[in-house]
Parts: sequence; C-alpha cells; structure tokens
Amino acid sequence: HNGDVVRSVLLGLAAETDKDFAQWMETNVACPNSMVDRITPATTDEQRQHVKTELGYEDAAPVFCEPYRQWVLEDNFPQGRPKLEQLDNVTFIDDVTAWEFMKIRVLNGGHA
Repeated sequence: HNGDVVRSVLLGLAAETDKDFAQWMETNVACPNSMVDRITPATTDEQRQHVKTELGYEDAAPVFCEPYRQWVLEDNFPQGRPKLEQLDNVTFIDDVTAWEFMKIRVLNGGHA
C-alpha cells in the first residue's frame, strides 16, 4: 500500500529529528492508500519526435501516459478531506485492498 509506505518513511524521518513532531504527525497527517487506473505504455518514436519538435530537446525515454480512468482513495483525512469528489472518477473507500487486487488481476491482466 503506497500510503502506508509514505507514512512509514515520513514518521521514521521525523522521529530521527524531532520526536514531538513525529508524534504530532502520527495523529494529524494523512497518508491514505490509493489506486489509480492509468496505463503508461512503452514510448514510441512518434512520442520522442513530439518532444523534440514541440519542446525543443531530445529525450530518449520520455514518459507518456493515458489520462487516469479511476482514482480510488482511502477516506482517511484527520484534518478534513480535500474536495477531491469534485474531480471526475474519484472513489472514496475504507480500504483500498480489494480495488488493488481487482486492478492487478482484471484490468492489468491483458498487459502481462
């Protein structure tokens, strides 16, 4: 879970420098787990040419991706949730695990 990893790193770093700050972060900082359905396919020659023509520099491996189709986010915001529901295709849930399994097994199955 990506939020759990971020939270662990942030709390670990904070604890190394300021224990009180780390304790404050423990109850006041949100690191919700999330899942985004967004494909990043292999870069094509046409995309490399686009970067060269439109942006004026050569990049051997620019990253292009499709617009996200779905963003699933754990509803875990101790200081109040940002108004993300105003965005298209955002789903708030209690636990992202089932959604991650669905994405990996169903949506990404064709890419394996």
